[in-house]
Amino acid sequence: MTSQDYVIILLPGRVLPFSLYFPVNNISVKESYQRFCSAMQKAARHSIPRGFRPTYTPCLDKECQDLLKQYEESGDPDIADHLIESLDAARRHRWEELIK
Repeated sequence: MTSQDYVIILLPGRVLPFSLYFPVNNISVKESYQRFCSAMQKAARHSIPRGFRPTYTPCLDKECQDLLKQYEESGDPDIADHLIESLDAARRHRWEELIK
């Protein structure tokens, strides 16, 4: 049956039972809960991306990428300090641009 099979006639001052307006499905609480959980899991599968996602580092420009590559190859703490200073300067500049 579809919703078009039902005709609702409202009479002034008279309240008819809900089951006369719409069909009532007698579904157990357990089955209703299982349907709800399945719907939530399906929505999560479609909305949460899966697979490879690169690590995002804010304000990582070309200079910082080069410094990061040099640091990963050598492990030199001076390069790490310079990398952190460059990232801080870029982030501060970005923040100041947003505030203006």
